[in-house]
Amino acid sequence: MTGTKSRALDQVQPAREASTALHAAYAQGRRTWPQLALSYERFHAHASALAYTSCVVPAYPADLYLCAACANGESAAYQALEATHFPGLERAVCAILGEKAAAEEVLQEIRTRLLVGSNPKISSYRGSGALSGWLRSLAVNAAQDRVRSNIVQRGRLRRIAAAERGRPSATTLEESAEQPFRSDHARVCGRAWSAALASLASAERQLLYHYFISGLSIDVLGPLYGVHRATVHRRLRKAVERVRQQVRERLLRHYRDLSERDLDALAFRACCDLDLGGALVPGDLQPSHAA
Repeated sequence: MTGTKSRALDQVQPAREASTALHAAYAQGRRTWPQLALSYERFHAHASALAYTSCVVPAYPADLYLCAACANGESAAYQALEATHFPGLERAVCAILGEKAAAEEVLQEIRTRLLVGSNPKISSYRGSGALSGWLRSLAVNAAQDRVRSNIVQRGRLRRIAAAERGRPSATTLEESAEQPFRSDHARVCGRAWSAALASLASAERQLLYHYFISGLSIDVLGPLYGVHRATVHRRLRKAVERVRQQVRERLLRHYRDLSERDLDALAFRACCDLDLGGALVPGDLQPSHAA
């Protein structure tokens, strides 16, 4: 009898620990977002759907709480998500597209993907990384898709114009973008990209990893590196520009017949389309406090 009771207690204890852990995560979410009226039952159901059934809690419980509230149709959660994260997303998308009107179109598409439908994208956020970084990745990918679409469209318009003039159009970079990952371009761009990142100092690669992969903002990186946020911004800008210039120089060695405009476009694609996360392999990621 004693053995039976012991086995029963062994089965109940992990469940209690799991419940306690999720209650703690829920409480942190409520403290961070007191304006949101999400019940524990709904939070628990959302977390369970993401396989949080053990005593291991999400690394970012407050972010998961906000997403759970959005997934459950809380209008106040939509407003909190918009106010907290979309100004930064707008800056990131504008930096890629260069036009506020185009950026707003992309952001509206992101809102639709995140919040509309029976299975909105916001439901897939697991809380294992910062929500800001997850959203930024989504926004950057959407902006890059728009860039590729614009390149293809320009190529089509040039071919139509050439056909109307009664002569065939020349092969251009825009035309090749209809197959954006053709083997030659992918191979050459990949090599240029890898070589450019390898040319950076270790501290520069670490900084890029923290910012682009870990999703840490310059307000977080400043204290982490023991410098002012403006210094972090300047270092990031210099590192990105150095990569871009190195990529351009290496592409020029291979595509000597490209115009300046097409070379810049190809370099931009190489910097946008290739896998930053795969190239910046995290080794010793301890921040350097050197100026």
